[in-house]
Formats: sequence, C-alpha cells, structure tokens
Amino acid sequence: MRNLRRHNKKRPNRGIRILAVVTCALIVICLMAPLTLAVLLPAGSMDSEAYAVEAGQDLEVRVGYFGEDSDYRTKAVLTRDDLENLNTQIYLYSNVTRVGTVMETIARGPTIYDVLEAAGIDSASVQTLNLRTTDGHEVNNWFVSLNMDQWVNNPRWYYPHLRGQYEGAEAEDGTPGILASAEALIDKQEVPAILAIESYATKDPTEKIDETDMTEKESYRFCTGQSSILPDTVCIDYSSMNSAQSIFGIDVTLVGSPKDATGLELSLDDPNLTVGSKKQIGYRIFGSELFDDKVDGTLTWTSSDPSVATVDENGMVTILKPGEVTITATTSNGISQSVTINAKAKEEEKEEEKKEEETQPEKTPEQKPAQKTQRQSRTNTVRPSIRRRTNSLRESGDLPERKQQIKKHNQSGQTDKENQQKTTETAKKVIPGMREIILEEELTSEEELKKNTTPLDARERTPVAGAVALVGTGACAGAGGLIRVLRYLKEVRP
Repeated sequence: MRNLRRHNKKRPNRGIRILAVVTCALIVICLMAPLTLAVLLPAGSMDSEAYAVEAGQDLEVRVGYFGEDSDYRTKAVLTRDDLENLNTQIYLYSNVTRVGTVMETIARGPTIYDVLEAAGIDSASVQTLNLRTTDGHEVNNWFVSLNMDQWVNNPRWYYPHLRGQYEGAEAEDGTPGILASAEALIDKQEVPAILAIESYATKDPTEKIDETDMTEKESYRFCTGQSSILPDTVCIDYSSMNSAQSIFGIDVTLVGSPKDATGLELSLDDPNLTVGSKKQIGYRIFGSELFDDKVDGTLTWTSSDPSVATVDENGMVTILKPGEVTITATTSNGISQSVTINAKAKEEEKEEEKKEEETQPEKTPEQKPAQKTQRQSRTNTVRPSIRRRTNSLRESGDLPERKQQIKKHNQSGQTDKENQQKTTETAKKVIPGMREIILEEELTSEEELKKNTTPLDARERTPVAGAVALVGTGACAGAGGLIRVLRYLKEVRP
C-alpha cells in the first residue's frame, strides 16, 4: 500500500496532459493556417489589394526572351496621356464565350502596334504578349499569354448581326459553343487588336450599345476580334477569354536570344599597308540596349587571300606580300562586315609619297616661313674665290650686271634711281689697285661691298705702314738722284 501510494503521487494528472496536447495543436494550426489558405484558395483571394497595381494610370512595358522568363527588363512606362496622344479609334468587337454565348464590346484606344512602337519595340520581333492584370485569379502575374501572330498579326473580325442571331450548341465532344446561320455572319468587318482606354461590354443579345456607354472603369482592356465563323458549324473559339481588362503591365517576349548581336561595325584608319607591317582592325558589336551585358562578343575573322595577308582571332592583320585582300568579321549569329586592304611594297610607298609631294600645290606667301636671304643662307657654306683686278669696279664689265642684281635684292625699299646713285658712289670709292673678294652670291649693299674689299695700299688703313712706305719712296728717290749726279759728273769730267 505504501509503495502504491508513492507511485500514484509521481503520475501526472491526465487533465493536464490533455490540456497540453490541445494547446500544442492550436499553436500548430495558427502557424499553418496562412500557408494552408494560400494553397487551397485561388491566388488573389488573400489581401489582393496589397499586391495589385492600380490599372488605368501607368502602363509598364517590359521585354525579355524566350526561355528566360525570370529576366524581363523595363523598356518603357507609358502614362495615360501618352496613350491618349496616340491615334485612338472606336471599334466594336464580337467574341464567343466559353459558356456558349456571344459578348459584344465597344472600345476606344490605340492599336497594339502603336503601343509597342511608343515603347520602342519593333512589332516584327515580338513572339508573345503576356498581359499582367488585376482582373483574374493571380495578382501581378500573367493573366494570359497571347501569340503575336495568332491574336494580333492575323485578320480577326467583328460580326455586327451575330449577337442577336445565334443559338447555343455543343461540339461532338460536348464542348459548349455557338451555332449561327449565314445571314448572321454577313457584313463582317476586320478589326485590329487595341488597348482600350475606355470600353463597355455586354452579353445581353437585346441590349443596344454605343460610345456613350464606355467608361474608364473598364479601361486598359485588351480587345481583339473573333476568328472566322463558318455557317451552321459549331464555333468553340473562345476569344472572349483574352479580353482582359485592368491591365497594368505587358511583358513582351522577343524572338531570338539576348546574346544575339544586332549590328557590327569595323574601322580601319588607313587601308594602305606595306609588306611586313601589322595592323589591328577596330570593331564594335551592337546588341539590344537592355541586354548589352549578355551579348556574345565572339567574332570569326577570315582573309580572302591568306597569301597576301593573314588575320588572327583578335583582328590583327599581318601583310605578307603586295596585293589586295578583304578581311571579314562575322558575329556568332551571322552578321558580317568587311574591310579591303591594299598591300604594297616599301619601294612603291616611297614612290607614291614622292609623287604626292610633287603634286602638292605651291604654298602661298602666308604659308611660307620667313626665308633667309641668299647671303645669310649660304655664307657659312660657300668658300669665296679670290681673283685680282687691275682696274676699278667702275671699269669692270661686271658692273652693269651687279647693278641690276643690287637693284633686285635691295630690301630697303628705295627707288631705282637711288640704287643707281648709291652703286655709282660705291664704285667711285674703290680705287685702282684694290683686290676684291668675290663670293658666288652677289653683294646686296654698299656696306657689304666695303666689307668685302681689301686695299693693296696699306697707307689708307695703317699709319705705320704709310710712314714706312714714305721713307722707302724717299730713299729710292734719293738713290736715283745720286746716280744721275754721278753720271753727269762722269760725262763732264771724263
């Protein structure tokens, strides 16, 4: 009994255990409830306003490439004013629904082509349009993906009599559709795909609609026509499913790859190269402006004549022999550009340079540098020749020619008469017996004439020499006189 009592005291209360289990279960349920609801309920059912972007204001247009769905980059953001400034028109659309009825829509807006052009996108390069809208089960995700060729590029139609003249029907597999007679399909009109700025839609076959019914509440709607309907044939082409509204974004999938180049440019400053020289050809690869970081910059280089010039994988050209050669570069996606090189021998290049110098026009006085006179340019290099003259310059036959040359080279601006007088006075000062230093160039002034003449009679220059000459002359005269006296005495006194 004592042991049993001790055992009962150690056992926990059953009620406490049950309470603990219930508490744990509640905690787990509270933690798992949001995840459970997110899985069970359609996306957008939970606090969709916290994630949705309000449609009807700005339209974000992004671009990406097939296979890279996670990398769409913003190309443009178009405001309502931007869309209003495009060419907007009013169109009517009739679309078959998935429940076997016909919906008719009246809408005003620009075509999808105009929207893409306003965003800077070439519609010919678009593969699909992915509409992001708040009108659907998913928020901020694609509502629908539309093939550009099927829903935009191909003709689609509006049937003005269809909404009041059809009946519900089923295809052989039980799929609901509509059945219309030939009368209900007449007067069909081709309509473009547009982004409606305002619109209104109805499925009531008796309701009359016009442009006054359009509202901005049903704005930013994608509107496209119905495919062709054959008379008395069940149509199950549910074009109404793509008539999404409240579009706040369009993701455009482009054909090709972000690695594809869109252009190539080569540059070569001088195509005339000599044998043995090397030259780097410059290049620039163009890619999509938003995907420059992904463009493949690989080029394949080829030479039209490897015996004339070779080119390596980096575009470095080596000239081997004279001739003409074409160097071509090609991107990884097939875009090519070429340059032509004229390879010459070194002797040919020198001859051409010489011909170019000979054919260059003579420089004008303004272009010529200040030139030295003949004497200044040649005095230091030409050695003068010396010759003796027994007569003065005045008696020399070279004097008239010298006068003319002095007249031509006179830089003082004096008249011909003054030059002649100056030359005559200079000639008079040159006495007979002078020897003159004659240079190959002619003297240009009286000062130079004096500078380059040297008198034989040193008495004009040196007083001592004059005195010596005078004493010598006297001595000679005295000796002569003495000889005469001696002769006289000899004759008188034999």
